[in-house]
Amino acid sequence: MCLSEYAFGIDLGTFIILVAGVIYGVTFWFMKRKEDKEYEKLMDDPFDLNFLIPSAAHFKINYAKQDEANDKLEKELSIPVNSEDYIFLHIKPKINLTVTQRFFGFEGGPNKPELTYSNPFRTEGSDTIQWYKDWYGYFHILGDILWLRDEIVLPAFKIKTHEKGDFKLNANFYVGSKEWKSTKKEINRAIVKTLDVKVI
Repeated sequence: MCLSEYAFGIDLGTFIILVAGVIYGVTFWFMKRKEDKEYEKLMDDPFDLNFLIPSAAHFKINYAKQDEANDKLEKELSIPVNSEDYIFLHIKPKINLTVTQRFFGFEGGPNKPELTYSNPFRTEGSDTIQWYKDWYGYFHILGDILWLRDEIVLPAFKIKTHEKGDFKLNANFYVGSKEWKSTKKEINRAIVKTLDVKVI
């Protein structure tokens, strides 16, 4: 038997091609599996959510110390009781998303803080949105919107406080994505994130 041929009748060149094909197939499968898991994990937590404290040069608020030129991000706000002001949310998507509905509101009884949609971030142009408020005080924004990866979204609300206490702001989103890297698969999620507001 010559060195370029095996007993089972496959010459060395064909054998090498077959082995390379198997290695490529197994490698591709593992990479695809890793990518699919990465995609699923991303869709479990597809964006970062914080409060934005705008710079004083952009907009003046009364409940937090502001930098003159730079915005800041916070997970918690302290707001005086019996006051009205604006709160800003800072959303940074980790993946391209289609958002079909989002709604916001506080946990608690009848004297919990109230929200009204108002966005001073938008200084000009149309600000017409479809929305409704339910009897639990949650503010719903309707209509599909595209969020692009790493593109900052800045919704804002007017807040009115009534009594002292620690309150949870619930932010709820119905989101979907159709692809991540080479993975073409639609994944939809209902995402709930919570931020803290102390009324003092």
